[in-house]
Amino acid sequence: GWYRELAGDRIIRICAEEGISATATAATGEELGPQPDGSVLAILQDVASTDHGLMYDSTGRVVYVARAELYNLTADMALDFNAGDIQPDWQADDDDQQIRNQVTASRPGGSTGATYTQTAGPRGTGAIGFYSESLSVNVADDAQLYTHAGWRVGLGTVDDFRLPQIPLNFARSPGLITSWLAAGIGSRITAANPPSELPGGTLDLQVVGYSEYITPRNWAAVLNTVPNRPYTVIVLDGSANTSRLETGGSKLSGAHNSTTTSLSVE
Repeated sequence: GWYRELAGDRIIRICAEEGISATATAATGEELGPQPDGSVLAILQDVASTDHGLMYDSTGRVVYVARAELYNLTADMALDFNAGDIQPDWQADDDDQQIRNQVTASRPGGSTGATYTQTAGPRGTGAIGFYSESLSVNVADDAQLYTHAGWRVGLGTVDDFRLPQIPLNFARSPGLITSWLAAGIGSRITAANPPSELPGGTLDLQVVGYSEYITPRNWAAVLNTVPNRPYTVIVLDGSANTSRLETGGSKLSGAHNSTTTSLSVE
């Protein structure tokens, strides 16, 4: 049952049926296949893994942020290494732990799957060989599988450092408190003036978790982040048009000069 239910709708419905407080944007998220059998937690995790959003506990309430809600965010926090915003025990990784340049996605009861392969670029198969993964996502139709495989490859081939630990100390940097209270899991943050061992330019990151420590004399947090670049996506013909579509061979028709007031395109 509940075929083609949206991810946010399923989170809200399941939690309401079980008397669990929950927050989710109902009208967002992937169209899902039928509700699977299993425990409440297993069903909720099935939603999160299919839509590839963020689900977490917030003081006893289930919170779900759909993948589409993570696109093209404005930064909630602007950190600066030179200003001492980030404490010295930060951590950065440039390993191959999360590289995926070939992904095959299938669905329960569906086809044998769809495969997306990235051949070009610094993390494509032509440069580093195959880093393959197969996964099952409970989407409504086979037509959704190729885009799911491509999305995972997009995440797995982004050539940015991972910063799994960014320590902040609000007792030392009280100017960060206001922006920290506005941020949280799913927020976009930036970090200017990174040290020489990191790539140049401002780091663009997304918070996927954090640990917070509060004592009578200290208030600190350690942020768990991933690169935000894959979540900067093309939006066509919308209020936030972030890109343009290639013309695909279109060209001006006829001759035009500096006084021409209309142009014909073929």
